[in-house]
Order: sequence, then C-alpha cells, then structure tokens
Amino acid sequence: MSGDDAESQEWASEQQRRQQAVREACRGHQSTFEYNLPRSSSALNYLLVDDRHKAIYCFVPKVACTNWKRLWMVLTGLKKDNDHVMKMPKTLVHRHHEMMMLIKQPHSTRVLVKKLNTYTKLLVVRDPYQRLLSAYRDKFEDKGEEFYIKNYAPVIKTFRQNVSDSRSPKPDTGVTFSEFVSYILSLPKTSFDEHWRPYQQLCFPCDIHYDVIGKY
Repeated sequence: MSGDDAESQEWASEQQRRQQAVREACRGHQSTFEYNLPRSSSALNYLLVDDRHKAIYCFVPKVACTNWKRLWMVLTGLKKDNDHVMKMPKTLVHRHHEMMMLIKQPHSTRVLVKKLNTYTKLLVVRDPYQRLLSAYRDKFEDKGEEFYIKNYAPVIKTFRQNVSDSRSPKPDTGVTFSEFVSYILSLPKTSFDEHWRPYQQLCFPCDIHYDVIGKY
C-alpha cells in the first residue's frame, strides 16, 4: 500500500470514528427539525452551498469560519483572485456569505432537500471551551467589539460579585471571563448569541448527516 493510500484509509477510518461519536451523542435525540421550512426560516442560515462541487458547508462562528467562507467564495467562483480573497476584511467576507446560503438559492423545497441528501456535507468543530474563550477574547477583551460592548457588557456586568476586587475591571469597563460565563449559564438555550450557540442549534448534526467532520 502506498503512502497516499495509507493516509486515505487512515482519514476514512477517522471520519467513521467521528461519525460514530456523533451518532452515539445523538442517541435518544427527538428531532423537531424539518427540511420543509419556509424560505424566511433561520434554521438553515448557516449552510453554504457550492453547486460546482456539489458540497455544503455549515459554518460555526469562532471555528475559523471567516477563512472557510473565503475558501467557499473561491470554490463557488464568487471570487477569482485567491490572494485578494484572503486579504478581504472579515466584515466584507461575512456580508458576501449571503450569496452562498443554501436557503437563499432560488430553488424549490424539493431541490433543496435533494441537495441536503446528496451533496457532500462538511462540518468543522472546535473544543467547546476553546470556542467559548475565543468568543470572549474577540468580543470583550481589551477594547472588545463595539456592538458587544454596547449591547452585552451592561447586562453581563450585573453578574459582578465584588467590584472592589483588584482582579476585576472597574464597574464602567469591560467584563471578566467568569462574569461572561455566569451570564451564559443564566440564559435559556434558545437565546444564545451565534458566537456561543451550541452546534446542534447551528448545524443540526443529529438531523443532518455530515460526510466530513473536521476539527480546528
């Protein structure tokens, strides 16, 4: 067996192992997911389609999704210049991804379902705790991101236990990671922001069979 054949076999075996792990984790899952959803539904908003290569990718915020979207723009022919795409600001990348969304394609529900059942489907995951920490660092650490500092920080800071603690920021600044976690634990699962929303609420791995599961 050649080196390439051995690597291919090893990769296939690893994919089988990961798919089995998903099946075991989803055992007993009561599905409420339906493909026959109205076009306005947000349930499939995270699925990007590449009809040229018959592939579907479910992007997960804080799992390198910006670069995966850049790659998808090249694969779909949306952008031709690879170097230019990789230098594109992430805000522009996220605006472009709507043109690749499966749910926005001008096809009937029957065609949409066929693509979900026949295209190669890719999901890239990350350790949930690393993902949570990444979301905190990106949105709240240092100066943070304006939208999150303005809309989330005032609520999160209500979980501050001791404002005199020298390790905590002053009452009018930032949030600590422990405050961020306490805030998330207080929320109903249906109201999570996409950057810390569980995989099941973004990509439905218990309902959609992913052919390839990558790890970041």
